[in-house]
Amino acid sequence: MTILENGADKERWAKEDMRVSAKALIAMLTGVCVWYDPMGGYTIDQLVEHYSSLVFNGIKGFVP
Repeated sequence: MTILENGADKERWAKEDMRVSAKALIAMLTGVCVWYDPMGGYTIDQLVEHYSSLVFNGIKGFVP
């Protein structure tokens, strides 16, 4: 069982197609290396905070 499936089974976030969710998360997390510039105004800590919020609040969805 994957981390995403486990969380969905425990109703921590919505049950969606976990394969699609996993691919979307991987693309988001690995894509940062394409655009990140240490001189561009974001610290690593700021990105971690923003990405964490985006991931956990973005996949939460509606859980009855």
